[in-house]
Amino acid sequence: MPQDGNSEEFRHDLIIAKDDGTILHIKREYWDHQDYVVDATEFQNDDGWKVVRQLLQCGVMLAAVPPKLPSPLDDPKPLGTCWLVNIEGLKQSTKFHVR
Repeated sequence: MPQDGNSEEFRHDLIIAKDDGTILHIKREYWDHQDYVVDATEFQNDDGWKVVRQLLQCGVMLAAVPPKLPSPLDDPKPLGTCWLVNIEGLKQSTKFHVR
């Protein structure tokens, strides 16, 4: 990843490896922008955000977000409508974390 001369600083850029082998590098100042912030009231109350709320409450770090969470009786379908990346969750230590 290109460095800007300050290698001691933790970078909060987003790097995405696509299924065709392409690598995207999106700098934080582009993705972490006020234009993309979801209204907190809408997030907490709108059913359109229900699956994302449930995934985050379960501690999901990365997910393909389906339109609704499947029932145990449903055939699993690996289709999503968008990607969820829980950046704050990735900063947390888990039982698998090597110290």
